[in-house]
Amino acid sequence: MGETDLRIPSCYVDGYEAARKVDPAFAEQYIRHTTIGDPVADAVVAELAEAATAAQVHEIIGTTLDSYDD
Repeated sequence: MGETDLRIPSCYVDGYEAARKVDPAFAEQYIRHTTIGDPVADAVVAELAEAATAAQVHEIIGTTLDSYDD
């Protein structure tokens, strides 16, 4: 897979271009790993969104992630 296979979210374009100047391989891997779907996590977030505000969802996810060392 080359760079042409990447689907870069529009909000990442400027940062991606800047990062490529420093470390092209790392920048590409970052985009690849941040755009991989996670069906189980996506389903959880969708259910949370039905029961809570966006701010509450972000707080729940942040608190949960912060509670684990890995």
